[in-house]
Amino acid sequence: EGGGGRGGRGGGGGGGDRRRSSVGGLREENVKFDPHLYTTEAIKMMRRLCTGQHRALQDILRVQKLNRETVDLLNDVYRYMTALEPGLKKAIEAGDESIVEGAIRGWLMLADAMQGPNFDNQSSLSKTGIFDLADRIYSKIRYTAERGGPARKAVVKFKNSSIHPEERSFEVLDQVDDQRCRLKTAVTTCLSSFLEGVQDDAIPQQMIMTAQWTNIMSQMVQCYEMAIGFELLSVGTLKKDSVIQEGLGYYALMRNVSSFDDNNSIDRVLSTHKRAEAYFKARTGYVEISRNDKLERLFFRLPDNCVVGGPLDKPFSEMYETEREDADKKNKEYLEHMVRLVDRERFHAGIRESFLAFTVNQWDRLCSLTFWWGVFLHCVLILGGYMIPDQENEAAALVEFGGDDGDHDVGIGFTFMFGVLPYTNLCAQYMCYIYLGLCVLRALSFFWAESPLIAMESVSAAEEGEEDDDDGKESASQEEEDDGEDDDEALLIRGYVVSKDAPSVLDQDDDDEDIAKKAQGAVARARTTVWALATSPKVVYEVLFLLSGILSVVLDQPLFSVFSLFELCFWSGSKTVIDAIRFNLGKMMQTMLLGLLTMYVWMILGMVLLRKQHNDEMCNNMFQCFMAYLYLSIRDNGVKEVLREFDPPRNIVEAFIGQDLFILAIFWDITYWLLFILILVAIITGIVIDAFGGMREAKEADESDLKANCFVCNLARFPLDQTVGFDHHVRAEHNPRWYLFFLMYLRGKAETQMTGQERYVFDRVWPSLDYRWLPRETTFSVREEDSQEDVIQTVHSQVNNVESKVEQLASAIARIEDHLEKARQ
Repeated sequence: EGGGGRGGRGGGGGGGDRRRSSVGGLREENVKFDPHLYTTEAIKMMRRLCTGQHRALQDILRVQKLNRETVDLLNDVYRYMTALEPGLKKAIEAGDESIVEGAIRGWLMLADAMQGPNFDNQSSLSKTGIFDLADRIYSKIRYTAERGGPARKAVVKFKNSSIHPEERSFEVLDQVDDQRCRLKTAVTTCLSSFLEGVQDDAIPQQMIMTAQWTNIMSQMVQCYEMAIGFELLSVGTLKKDSVIQEGLGYYALMRNVSSFDDNNSIDRVLSTHKRAEAYFKARTGYVEISRNDKLERLFFRLPDNCVVGGPLDKPFSEMYETEREDADKKNKEYLEHMVRLVDRERFHAGIRESFLAFTVNQWDRLCSLTFWWGVFLHCVLILGGYMIPDQENEAAALVEFGGDDGDHDVGIGFTFMFGVLPYTNLCAQYMCYIYLGLCVLRALSFFWAESPLIAMESVSAAEEGEEDDDDGKESASQEEEDDGEDDDEALLIRGYVVSKDAPSVLDQDDDDEDIAKKAQGAVARARTTVWALATSPKVVYEVLFLLSGILSVVLDQPLFSVFSLFELCFWSGSKTVIDAIRFNLGKMMQTMLLGLLTMYVWMILGMVLLRKQHNDEMCNNMFQCFMAYLYLSIRDNGVKEVLREFDPPRNIVEAFIGQDLFILAIFWDITYWLLFILILVAIITGIVIDAFGGMREAKEADESDLKANCFVCNLARFPLDQTVGFDHHVRAEHNPRWYLFFLMYLRGKAETQMTGQERYVFDRVWPSLDYRWLPRETTFSVREEDSQEDVIQTVHSQVNNVESKVEQLASAIARIEDHLEKARQ
């Protein structure tokens, strides 16, 4: 309040003008002086110093090394909040926002002063009695009972006449409870800051012994009950999201502290209300990060789309498509996949909030619907005996006039042509209209929700290439510069060099060059985007899909809808077959060329040696012979298809030297059948089978790796099974999806509101994609077990040392006794 007094003297000396220029909302004259407003502004200023977790600025609030006398501002803020605590409940009920806001800002400022983490500030504040202060606030500040019930009443008189009298109590109740929610959330945030980056159990044990965890659990239960019945609340300032955030803060705090609770007392408190625990557990994620070679726990709120049953509650199998042998490469690819998924889901999140949310949420169903509608359409065409227009006209003429000779039986044909086929055509026409509508809807969904991602990926890849080129040019130019420049000629501020010299006359030319470069860059990005879209297989496929629907309606030809059946190629089973062929397409083509060479050689031998044995008008010249062999000999019976029928020889002489050259023809035919029909076709089949086997082995190897090693930290299954169990570890400690959800949570959070741990990860992921914050072959459960084993080993070694020293002492006593006996004798 001292800051408020100084502000008061400054505001009273200059009359109305000074008052108008004082603080925040004090813009009107003759406003009653409120010292809490000035104190709150001072606390805000101190909190701004702590924003960003700058250690030097955080420390200066506790100790000023260059001053003769140090002022502990953190302790002063704690004492200020201690002075406010007895009147906080009444201030909330009376609507005194200045006092409540001062307390909220104080707790948040202390939280920011400890984040980073700042161990000195954590240790200093832990000795002030702040845990008792938080406990008193939890015990006094509670939500109004019977929210939404018939007995709901206001606890203060609201004098705002702009609100209808029947709604005053509801509006006031929401405003009062909103203040309660903000205050308790700030207290919980401050307590959680004590546990950020903690490496020993001194502060956690102090919290366990000091805080009344039953009060915190009751607060969490009340948040759960309010969140469940929130639809009964009136529309006011209190939001469901704020209540859930408060409850999640309690749950994360208790979970974090319970890691240091050897007696499991906090776990027993949590188990007193299973439903509340399960509700907030389902909305809380947990990851472990590595910072400065130290492992840290981090609890975070799962995004609403990521909870069980949400749109993003899916496997995300593309995360696991990484290298498994090299751990560094695997973590790098894992992080790249996660960042790509985060960017995609972040873009889709904006679409989900619009009226076109179906383009994202219903994309899979829309693809299935177009496929099955195409299947249904072609079933109608088949069962209805559909004919193309030319065939239909010819058939109609035959049926109507009985053909040229009038001898055709036209009874059944007439009934079909004029009784069934018109309805088939009409049904197919209307079904094509529906098919076109589905294609348009599908194209809209794709070009609205997917094509921008393709464009963004291409632009980002091009920009990364340009940045690499610029870095190379800058490094080359820096090597050529003189090393003797004065360091004071420029100031380096967050990576930008700001010159201290006066601006030059040529700055305008530089600006023009920058504008020209930006224009060129925009044109280059546009070209890159257009080229990426034009060459993207996904875009080409969707354009052809839309074109098939348009042609089927415009040309009145339902057969164009056959393109919808290609959707089958994207099913998992079909994709496996296609991949097996695609990966070995080169080998298969080479084998086919070898078969074509074999056919060509046999054709030449046949033309030279067995020309008379060929069918008439099949092998008069090379072109005709080649086409005949290509069309007939590569099928069932080989070259026999191009030979004429001949009688078997009657004796051995006719077999060798007869006119048909029977033995030579048999040998020529059978060798071709063995080489081409059996061996080459078997080779192609073997290539496909080997591809299937290789893909199955790779898949089994990946699955076995996931079952034998932690995908995140690479720990083997055996040491984990000796502690918490491998399944529990990959599900609750190092869940790969939770790391993805954590990055989604970071991407959607304002940087000014991030904790020290969150900012640390954010700065390493974007834009450098540094994966070293991921844990490597370590986890708290294994480390705790190792530490217990180390303690046991230490005790055993100490016992062994004591035993050896006792033995030495006993031998020394025995020697002394021997000397005494000799002296007596």
